Amino acid sequence: MNVSTFSGFLPSVNRSNNTVKTNSVSNKEIQTTLPVLKSAMPSSELLRVSFTGGYNFINDYKEGPYNHPNDVIEKKITNDDIKPNAELSDANLKEYNFTENGKTDIKGIKLKRALLSNASLEGVKISDEQNKADLSDAVCKNVVMNNVEMGYAKALRAKFVEAKFNGADLTHTDFRGGKFDSAEFNNGADLDNADFRDAWLLNADFTESKNIDTAKFDGAYYNLGTKFPEKFNPQKHDMILVVDDQGIRNEKVNEYLDTIKKYDKEID
Repeated sequence: MNVSTFSGFLPSVNRSNNTVKTNSVSNKEIQTTLPVLKSAMPSSELLRVSFTGGYNFINDYKEGPYNHPNDVIEKKITNDDIKPNAELSDANLKEYNFTENGKTDIKGIKLKRALLSNASLEGVKISDEQNKADLSDAVCKNVVMNNVEMGYAKALRAKFVEAKFNGADLTHTDFRGGKFDSAEFNNGADLDNADFRDAWLLNADFTESKNIDTAKFDGAYYNLGTKFPEKFNPQKHDMILVVDDQGIRNEKVNEYLDTIKKYDKEID
């Protein structure tokens, strides 16, 4: 289990005993022991995540997904352009309602770097094994994708911040490196063999998702606000716990880790 700490100050690190000495905003010196397993991730990655940038790193993470050049640069798209296997990379489809416009089958569509924030794709067929869609690097803040069919799609580094995937078919979907802050995967969203490696899952809700144990989560980041199905063990999936609240107490983290250990024993 990795615990990465972000706070309102820049820490200095004693690598021999894995402790962090910090100067807080009130100039009080605090020493914190971090339960970081260095062997579980490369030292360069550990440095980037755990000990550099302070709270500004989290702020940059939260702001970054909302920026997109197509907020100001319009690429004109007509309804006739939106069809199966269409090449619509860099398209601005912000607030576009695919369902209301009769675009319920767009399997194989290419939406790389597209802007889909506040769009609705509820119940839309986007991808299957024969017609694989590509949403890599797309910006999809507040997008509604409930009951969407998205199996085998590629969505590398896509930003699905506050997105809704309730009841969605996400089997074999490649979300590596994506950002899912406060995203919802409930009402039986199928995650069979979905790939969330290196993705950010802060405050995401997987409570009622299914087949989550077959999904890949190696190196994915989650926090204490991330919700999983009962007895799902992030540790067994090599996920990284990010403590991103400035005032959080270590005992809260320890309480959480104790719960994980308890579930681990029950499963074994």
